[in-house]
Amino acid sequence: MVRALITGISGFVGSHLAEYLLNSTEWGAAGTVYGPVDNVAHLKDRLTLYPVELSRATVVRDILQATRPDYIFHLAAQPSPAVSRHDPWFTLENNIRIQLNILEAVVQTGLASRVLGVGSGDE
Repeated sequence: MVRALITGISGFVGSHLAEYLLNSTEWGAAGTVYGPVDNVAHLKDRLTLYPVELSRATVVRDILQATRPDYIFHLAAQPSPAVSRHDPWFTLENNIRIQLNILEAVVQTGLASRVLGVGSGDE
C-alpha cells in the first residue's frame, strides 16, 4: 500500500485530498492537524491524525518515523493573509521552518519520500 502524509490535513485542500485518496485509491493516509479537525472528522476511523506543532524538528522526525510515507503533501502553514500582513516575519519564519523540518526529517530518517510543497494564491 502506498502511504501518504498530509500536513495540514484538516484544512480545505488537505481534507479534500484525504477524502480523495481514501475513497478513490488504494492509498493509506495520515495527517497532521493544528486546531479543529472538523473537516476530517468523518474520516478519522480511516486515517491517523497527529495533533502537533510542526515547527519543532523532533516532532516532525518522529511523525515521519512513525508513518514512513511514500509521499508527503505539505499543506500546513500560517494561512491567514491578515496575520501575514500584521506580522510578516512570523509568517515567513514559521512557514520556512516547517518546510525545512520536513525536508531535513526526510533526509535524517533515510526515507525516499516524494515531497510536494504547496503555496497559496496570495503568494
